[in-house]
Amino acid sequence: MRRRLLLREPSLVATVEVQAARGRPARRPSTWAGAEARTACLENPAVQAVRPIVRGRVAHPGALDLVLESLLRQARAGYGLSRFFPAMTGLLVPYGLTEEERLRARDVALRHGLSGVHVIDQQAAAAEGSGLNFQDPGGRMVVDFGGGKTSVTVLSMGGVVASHWSDTGSLDLDEALSRYVERRHRLRISQFEAERIKIEIGSVYPGERPRGIDVVGVQTRSGNPHKVSMDDGEVRDVLIDGCEPLVQALQQGFKTVPPELASDILRAGVTLLGGGALLRGLPEFLGERTGLRFHVVDDPLNAVVRGAVRVLWASTRADDEERAAKGG
Repeated sequence: MRRRLLLREPSLVATVEVQAARGRPARRPSTWAGAEARTACLENPAVQAVRPIVRGRVAHPGALDLVLESLLRQARAGYGLSRFFPAMTGLLVPYGLTEEERLRARDVALRHGLSGVHVIDQQAAAAEGSGLNFQDPGGRMVVDFGGGKTSVTVLSMGGVVASHWSDTGSLDLDEALSRYVERRHRLRISQFEAERIKIEIGSVYPGERPRGIDVVGVQTRSGNPHKVSMDDGEVRDVLIDGCEPLVQALQQGFKTVPPELASDILRAGVTLLGGGALLRGLPEFLGERTGLRFHVVDDPLNAVVRGAVRVLWASTRADDEERAAKGG
């Protein structure tokens, strides 16, 4: 029986400088990666957070190495192995990377001992993970609202017909909340506190019951810890404004739709996936702004990963068939 191991780790590295005692050599800074980094940031305001990947591109190679090492260490422990070298590896990259950038990403995986590396376009993985049947001549549209990027993909006849990428994502909503809280409440909050606000009471469409939350941060003038209360209506106004770039990305994506497929998309609606699709009321909000129907796939956060697994298996089968043909 094939064992399965699911690891969901934030792409995050945290460091804190450790002060050495007088007369002793300076100590190396403490460093955490993944979920441990997130916990360290929440527990200690002196910790500095670094995101290795920004807008789908590697911004800090050294930090990315630390995250990969943490994942592989957990994978080895999860399988009870002293070493963990999978027979094949799927590496997701954003659509639009140059060949040099794709090779660089592949080299990172190879350097960490991963083998059989297949570089997979996130666009293709999103299409496969949507659960849609796009083998027929009809057109389908899939929107992947991720943390740092948004893709709008038009599918038909088993392939991608058109696509559009935008450097807007759900992390922009966290930043919008942080700016608002500092401007309105004179309170500086961490990116994790902003994310908590979005997850717990955030919405872009009125819900059935009001929600509230206590927000903790540091006062901008005194520097003292402080707490303020916010309600979902206040947060909603911020998030609606923050979703405007998403609406613009959709409008640009609509311009790529071939006229002969427009009626199919109008009839079938638009499929939403990615972590940003979990925002409450997003399908209703986008429907009002665009006049189209939107629906969220099951488990949108892992939809791209599911699609990547399917693309990876298809790639390996194709490689096996090609080798068998050459051998015959």
